[in-house]
Amino acid sequence: MLAAAVCVLGLWAAFEYILWSMPVLPNKVPDLDFYAFGRSVFTALLSFAVLAAFAGRMRAPTGRPLTIGQMAAVVLSLALLGGFLAAFLLAPATFSRMSLEDGFVEWASALLPIVASLLLFWCWARTVTRGGKAISWIGAALLLSAALLFALGMEEISWMQRIFGFPTPEALSGNIQHELNLHNLATNQVGTLHKLAGFAFLILLPFINATVPQAARIGGLAPLIPSRCVALVAAPLAALNYNGWDLPAMQMTTYLTVGIVLYFAWRARRDKRSAETLLCAGLAIAIIAAQVLFIALGDRFERIWDVTEYKELFIALGLFVWAVEVFMLLKVKKD
Repeated sequence: MLAAAVCVLGLWAAFEYILWSMPVLPNKVPDLDFYAFGRSVFTALLSFAVLAAFAGRMRAPTGRPLTIGQMAAVVLSLALLGGFLAAFLLAPATFSRMSLEDGFVEWASALLPIVASLLLFWCWARTVTRGGKAISWIGAALLLSAALLFALGMEEISWMQRIFGFPTPEALSGNIQHELNLHNLATNQVGTLHKLAGFAFLILLPFINATVPQAARIGGLAPLIPSRCVALVAAPLAALNYNGWDLPAMQMTTYLTVGIVLYFAWRARRDKRSAETLLCAGLAIAIIAAQVLFIALGDRFERIWDVTEYKELFIALGLFVWAVEVFMLLKVKKD
């Protein structure tokens, strides 16, 4: 069902590109006409059909309650979304300033993945020094994840070029920032892939694992599957769309995330976990409200892509929480 939905969205994007020259990767103010509304409704229906295909046919075992620490992490993420939304509504200039180069949002988006990469590398090194195989499925996954997260963080701050002041290599001087980074050689393409991959790993994968848990046993990689907590911590990223809203796949991440969070709320209610139920329901409402306000009041943006910087921050936060959980899980197993 998920593959079919992806095919439908791909064909739709091709249809719009051929018929109306609609950019496949838009970076523009969202369209708010009747056609755009119909496209959003259809994408929402397609998204909920995908969720129903997973949640309705599977009978997964009850998940464990969130710990106090996990609940605190989700509350922190929700509070961050509320704070950023308040800044957008009350002080748009401040909202924009926080997302500028070398600002709070960029440094947090860089440091969180770098710290996460160190935790994952430590997990691999500890496994090897305690007699584990240096080359294994889980070892390779840890090393690869550590390398990717380190590169992700360093790319965000141009490999610390602005700190040390070294010149940009000639081969990379043609990117938009004219700095030492690869992602700005194709900003829209890499940025879109980053955001879709972040959603798929941090939010969609935990949902699939909750409904089809046997899939996580492949290659012994179950300890690396993000938890329900990680999905909830990263969920606010789905509320931070504006300049890419006309991309149906981006809209689908919003609708899927809201549906997934509500699914977790339903499971918590079924298991009589009232605090978790309220937290998940509040998170879903906050995501909907924030996304509606960002689109409705988009004229407040000083740069139409400001909101994407905040989206990257929640991806970084989700990756950090995931790395901490992997670290704690493997540490306990080895001890």
